[in-house]
Amino acid sequence: MAKRKSKKRINLKRLANKKVIRVAAIVLAVLIVFSVAAYKLSNYSPLGVGKGISNLGDSMLGNNGFPYSISSNDVKHLGMSGSDLVVLNDTGVKIIDSSGRQVSDFQHNYSSPLIYTYGSHSLVLDAGKNLFRVQTSGKIIYEQESQFELLTGDISKNGCVAIAAKSDQGASMLSVFDSKKNEIFSWVCAKHMIVSVDISDNGRYIAVGVIGADSGDIVSEVYLFDKNYSDAVRHFELPGTAVAAVNILSGKKLVIIGDNLVAFVNEKGERNDIDVSLNTVSRFFISDNNITSVVLSKYSSAYSNILKVYSASGKEISSADIDFQIKDMYSDGKHIALLSDSKIVCYDLYGRVSGEKSIDNDSVKCCLNGSNVYVLFSNAIKQYSVRGNSDERVTRGAVEKIDEEVVGN
Repeated sequence: MAKRKSKKRINLKRLANKKVIRVAAIVLAVLIVFSVAAYKLSNYSPLGVGKGISNLGDSMLGNNGFPYSISSNDVKHLGMSGSDLVVLNDTGVKIIDSSGRQVSDFQHNYSSPLIYTYGSHSLVLDAGKNLFRVQTSGKIIYEQESQFELLTGDISKNGCVAIAAKSDQGASMLSVFDSKKNEIFSWVCAKHMIVSVDISDNGRYIAVGVIGADSGDIVSEVYLFDKNYSDAVRHFELPGTAVAAVNILSGKKLVIIGDNLVAFVNEKGERNDIDVSLNTVSRFFISDNNITSVVLSKYSSAYSNILKVYSASGKEISSADIDFQIKDMYSDGKHIALLSDSKIVCYDLYGRVSGEKSIDNDSVKCCLNGSNVYVLFSNAIKQYSVRGNSDERVTRGAVEKIDEEVVGN
C-alpha cells in the first residue's frame, strides 16, 4: 500500500510536469502568434488593431509600464514624437507611450541607422549606405533607395524629406522630396561635405551646413535654399569654424551652431554672433517650437557650465550657471533637462530649477515632454516628473504656461 501511494504520487508529479510543459508550449505558441500578428498588423492594418494586439503581447511578456526594460548598448537614439518615446536601436524603431506600453516596433536591417523626427513622422536612414524610409508610429509609409551613400537628412511637419548624400558630380548633394516621393529640389556641393540639413515646416526652405578645408584650415559654409529657386537665398562663410548644426527657426530666420560659434540670422539676412570667445560650445538643443538651448563650458571646464536659452528671434531669455558635468540634454521648448552622473535636473525657460531627482550613476541619455522626463539607464528607461524632488507621475497635460512672447517671437 505504501508503495502504491508512493507510486501514485510519482505519477501525479509526472502528470503535473507534463501539464506544465504543455501549458508553457501553448503560451509560447500564443506569444509567437501574437508577435507575428502584431508585426503584420502594425505594418499593414489600421493603427488601432495593431496597437491592441501589440499591447496584449507586451502585457503577456511583462514589458508594460516603466521601468521599460532595454539595454542601453542597443540604443542609438532616444527622443520624442509628441507624447511618445522614440527609441532607435540596432534592429528597429520602437515607439513607447507615456504609460510605458510599446506601441510599435518596426524592424530594419540598417548597419548605421540615423533617425530624424518631427511630430508623428520619422525619417530613418542608413548612413554610409543607400536606403532610407519614412514612417509613423503606425506604419512604414515608404522605403526608397538613394543612388549614392547617405550622409544626413531631415523631415518636415508636412512629410517632405531632405536627403544629403555623396555625389559623382561633386563632393556631396542635396535632394528634397515631397510627401508623395517626388523630387522637388536638388543641389550639388562641389567641394565640401554636407553635415547638417534642416527643412522648414512647410517644406519650402532648406538650410544646409557644409564642412571643407582651405589651405589646410577648416572652413564651413551655410546655405539657405528656397525650393522654387536654384540659387541660395542666403550664404555665409565661416572660416575657422566647424559647423555642427544649422536650423530654420521661422521663415528665413536661422540659428547656426559651431564648435566656437552661436549665430542667429534674421529675416533680412543680418547675422548676430553671440560672444562665446571665453567658453566652448559643449552641447545644444533646438526644440520643435524653435527655442535654442546652449551649454557653454567655462574655459573648457566639464564642471563649470552656463546654460543659455534663446527665443526663436535670437533674443536671450535666460542664463544660468551649472556646477555639474552634463552627460546629455533635451528640451521640449518649455523645459530643459540636464543629465549628470548622479541626478536629472529640469529647468524652465527662465533658468529656474523646476525639478531635480537623484538617480543611479549608470544613466546614459534623457528626453522629456510636458510633465514627464525619461532617462535611459544601462538596462531600462525610467520615468520621472519635471517638477519637484519626486519620481511620482503627474497629471498629463498639466504643463507650465510660458510667456507667448518668448516662445512665439
